[in-house]
Amino acid sequence: MLVTVLDSDDLHPIFSSSVYSTQITEFHPFTNKAIRQPVDFPQRIRAYDQDLSINASVEYDIVSGNELGFFELDSRNGTLFLLREVDREALPAPVFELQIRARQTDNPTKFGLSKVHVDVLDINDNQPQFEAAVYNISIMENLPNHFSIVQVHAMDADTGENAEFIYKLDDASHAFAINSKTGWLTVRDQAKLDRERVTSFSLTVFAEERTRGVGQDKGTSNCTISIVLLDSNDNSPTFQPSNLYKFQITTESEVGAVVGKVTATDPDLIGNGEITYELQKQNSTTEEAPFQLDERNGYIFLLERPLPKSQYVLLVGAYDMPLNPSERR
Repeated sequence: MLVTVLDSDDLHPIFSSSVYSTQITEFHPFTNKAIRQPVDFPQRIRAYDQDLSINASVEYDIVSGNELGFFELDSRNGTLFLLREVDREALPAPVFELQIRARQTDNPTKFGLSKVHVDVLDINDNQPQFEAAVYNISIMENLPNHFSIVQVHAMDADTGENAEFIYKLDDASHAFAINSKTGWLTVRDQAKLDRERVTSFSLTVFAEERTRGVGQDKGTSNCTISIVLLDSNDNSPTFQPSNLYKFQITTESEVGAVVGKVTATDPDLIGNGEITYELQKQNSTTEEAPFQLDERNGYIFLLERPLPKSQYVLLVGAYDMPLNPSERR
């Protein structure tokens, strides 16, 4: 006896693969235009009815992962279309993960699911950008060579080799150097950091791409480093016009009369350049001279009469007044 077993529609449709993977390249120039471009896959998206003798027709749709509306799945043949230009750097993630469905047209309760994985490839369409356009800093003028001053920082939104760049420094003074990889600015020539000759510096740092990108004129961006030199007590007072003065008084000069004035200058600032004068003994056996020195302005006054000698030699010291007395010069 021959028994024929008839097939019944008891199985759901199944896809030819559990995951369909492909890659697309981001668009340049990006215009955000609407398009309808088929997406190619190494293996075509296709589903079939497991009930082979019945072979019910199926229709396709996207179940999830298309919230941004980039894709459309042809309901008849499973072709995936890209509907909008893609800017990789504007995406939440550089990959799309879609879940797709194939349903029997005569019985929608029977369906199969699969996944679609679309990687968005990067192109070099972004230049490095600094976190700040201007860095304003102040440093002491007596910093040593190789001292680290400030680190500039730039970022490139691209990935891999497309995001690689180096830092370059434009410094007419040649007082500074920059690490091409880390962006650390350091002192190159300490002798150039002399506030009494120059009070500030303006430097330009460039972030230069290793590989020229698409649609870029120069592949670089830049920032400015503005450096103000702060004063250190690196200068000693100097008498002007020299350290030898000659004064004369007459026999008619009265006690309290101005004999003369000594003047010293110091190019440092504030207390570092503020001067006080002191009248000093030449040695321990020297008698005190009959004169008085104003410690603030350098005036020398006659202290008593009559004068026992016809000539006197005075030793006057000029000192600056830094906040730290140990730095006094």
